[in-house]
Amino acid sequence: MPDQQIQVDPSQVQPIPAYPAQAQPVVQLDPSQVQPDQLTERVPGVGPGETSVSIPIPPASAEERAAALARFESAPSVPLYNYPEDANGQRSTQLQPIKPVDKPLEPWEKVLMAPLDYLGEGMQQLGQGLAGIQHPQSPKQVAGATSDVIRGGMQTFSPFFVPEMAAKPLASLTGMLTFGGAQQGIEQTAKYFGLPGGYAKLAGDIGGLVGGVKAHNWLADMAKIPDTRIADGIYQNLEARVAALQDPTLTPDQRAANLAGIHAMLYSLRQTEGWKIPFTGLFRNPNQAERQAYNYMRGLGAPPNVGVASGSPIMKGAQYATGMTPAGAYMDVGIKRQTLEALRQRSSELVREALPAEGPAEDFYNQAWNAVNQSKPVNVPLRLAGDGSQITGDIKGPVDLREIKADMYPLWKQLQFMPAKEQSASYAYSALKVLMNEDDHIEPQTAEQGLSGLKNAARTDEGGLAKSLNSQLIPKLQAAINSAVQQAGGNDAMTALQSGRRAAAKEFGAEWLAKQFDLAQQEGGFGHGRQLWNNWVKLPESSKKTMYRPDQVAEFNKLFHGLRMWEDNPNPSGTALVGALMAQAGYAAHGGVVDPWFWLSQLGMTGASKLLRSDLGVKLLSEGMRIPRTSARGRYVEKQLKSILADTQRTRAGGRTRH
Repeated sequence: MPDQQIQVDPSQVQPIPAYPAQAQPVVQLDPSQVQPDQLTERVPGVGPGETSVSIPIPPASAEERAAALARFESAPSVPLYNYPEDANGQRSTQLQPIKPVDKPLEPWEKVLMAPLDYLGEGMQQLGQGLAGIQHPQSPKQVAGATSDVIRGGMQTFSPFFVPEMAAKPLASLTGMLTFGGAQQGIEQTAKYFGLPGGYAKLAGDIGGLVGGVKAHNWLADMAKIPDTRIADGIYQNLEARVAALQDPTLTPDQRAANLAGIHAMLYSLRQTEGWKIPFTGLFRNPNQAERQAYNYMRGLGAPPNVGVASGSPIMKGAQYATGMTPAGAYMDVGIKRQTLEALRQRSSELVREALPAEGPAEDFYNQAWNAVNQSKPVNVPLRLAGDGSQITGDIKGPVDLREIKADMYPLWKQLQFMPAKEQSASYAYSALKVLMNEDDHIEPQTAEQGLSGLKNAARTDEGGLAKSLNSQLIPKLQAAINSAVQQAGGNDAMTALQSGRRAAAKEFGAEWLAKQFDLAQQEGGFGHGRQLWNNWVKLPESSKKTMYRPDQVAEFNKLFHGLRMWEDNPNPSGTALVGALMAQAGYAAHGGVVDPWFWLSQLGMTGASKLLRSDLGVKLLSEGMRIPRTSARGRYVEKQLKSILADTQRTRAGGRTRH
């Protein structure tokens, strides 16, 4: 048959898909093996002559046909054919093979694949380096392979750096940047001076590792400076306590107390110098005042609360969400009851402690007035009669109000525009009303009552009057009373009067506290935390100093701050809580009770609820956990302590023997 050249139109060529598993090797057949009765398949030719070609197909045996059928039935169900649409959107009526499409990745797909690509490249470089070390060709090649192992290994194991990066982000970032900068700088410098590529790469890697580790450790140590200072302070106190333990004049009780303090400080030193556990303390509260307020509330007996301790909106939201579950709601009920009992008990104690320890103010005032009443009365002008004549009278220890009334009048006139309800509750209005309607000279007892009212108005900064009262009226009126009491009763009367004023200030402080706690409990619980905090903040610092001791002021700062923090971390409302619980009950009633995922979710939320309401959760999430460690100086102190105790025991034993 003569050779023919056939022109084929490319558009008429159809791809023929084939399963790789069904592909058969090409078998060269001997023409003598082909018999005329064998099956043939006629493939129509193309071109002018429409030449057809007959391809012999050997008959398949029954076993071969069964094996082919089994292969077909066990082949994966992959849709290799479909009915594609043409350009006009019309779907074809004939099956056509699916052609693979080289579609570019979307941006978000590239972002998702980037970490895998990064790890894949690192694994490939690590494998190449290991293969190069296993098949050394030259020192330069081994150096390059070692560099590939270092670079590929760091790239491959980069996910294991995440905990350290989370615990020390600044130190880790600085270390990585230092590693990259030192690596490239050393490598390029080495190449510039003619060092072969493999050696230059390895030198850059070693220099980068050393520089990166040093930079990381330096910044990490800088972050530990506060803890180091605390540990130094503890150690200094330990040395002083251990030295004091050698004092032979110590009584057994003093020695036991000193030993207890030493052991407590040793524990604190181990904690401070211990290792911080990564991934703990991620939600540490940066506000020191809030941390102190939380610790104070815990000391009162308020239950642990991660949302309050951390101040983090994330933790507050998580605690709120778990409060919508049966377990969280049950825990919140107990927490509320426990907090309420703790606050009620401490509030009553604080009011009692705020009262003057030296005794009631009335007792001191009575001493002063008794001394004044023993003096001779003085005839003084009292007021003008209707006809303009002067009315006089005898008063013991008279206080002259004539000039003071002139100073009081502008403020008195201003207070006339105050609403009647506010007038009845105003210390300033009540005091001025008494003083302005009194005679020009009055007894010191009455004048002191008016003075106390003005001081109370200034202590609470009532209506913004504190500045004007403290700068003018109060000093003038107090000076007039002091002069009158001094002249009438002498030094003893003045001493009693001063003691009475100090006691009165403390009594007013206790009264102010009692009003705040009454406000907190007026709805049955212990609320209005934000309002109580605002009232405390508005109280002038000078008033706090006269009404309370410094330690009480510090405690009230933490108490009212803590009440505000607890109010800012609310539990779900009753309506929302009932709705959430009813929804879960409804799901359980409609088949959820047999759904394992329902119970798994409830168990998970129970665990989360308990963690967020435990001291472990607070320490884990907001403070950071440490593994205690005994450092070299801690061991030195322990050795000293053991030696001192042994010497003490020998001394005591010797003393008993001599006796």
